[in-house]
Amino acid sequence: MNDKSNNGKTGINRRAWRVSGVRTVVLGCLCVGLIGGGAYAATTQPTAPPPVPAVAAVPASEAAAYRVLRGPVASSIPPQVTSIGEDSVFADLGANPALARVTYRAGDRTDPWYVVPADGKLCFYVLKESQGACATEADAAGGHLAIVGATRGSDGKIDPAQGAQSVFALVPDDVSGATALTTDGDVPVAVDNNVLEVSKPGIQALRLKLSSGAALVVPLAP
Repeated sequence: MNDKSNNGKTGINRRAWRVSGVRTVVLGCLCVGLIGGGAYAATTQPTAPPPVPAVAAVPASEAAAYRVLRGPVASSIPPQVTSIGEDSVFADLGANPALARVTYRAGDRTDPWYVVPADGKLCFYVLKESQGACATEADAAGGHLAIVGATRGSDGKIDPAQGAQSVFALVPDDVSGATALTTDGDVPVAVDNNVLEVSKPGIQALRLKLSSGAALVVPLAP
């Protein structure tokens, strides 16, 4: 279940932005985590990292890998997205929400996903879920830039018997399709404009189809 506290309010929603592959502190509740991110709830105010200047333009490597970042800047950027550039906790990302692009799964204009470039990292925010995530470019390329809704144990890990219930992921152009591997069998998942979404009980892993024909399996549970 996704935590939607502070939804729609100006200012950072520390339960809505999560960081994987950037540093060990991941801000979020135990019920929602990141693929491979080791998410856990922050019980104390994290120390602000040394600031990194926000990128002035989309990094060439990110523009080359994600068609959404080759498009125009979003005409309207909601405060939930701009908040990542306003809090010192995220100062080392170099994220620039003013450069955010918007994409839509299956062309659904009521379901905007905002993609924010950063310094060697990448972020995205799913407005209808009030959830966002960030990861290094390398982690994102490996299928780890995703928000996972799941039941977690006291150790913060997904219960392998139950798996995940939902996955929202940003994937590069090289991913042409996906399959959710669930306890009830395989479920095809469409990849539209660099994003994919699947909601089904018992998701154990994602299998991403690459343009080369190879497959990349990203486990969700140990």
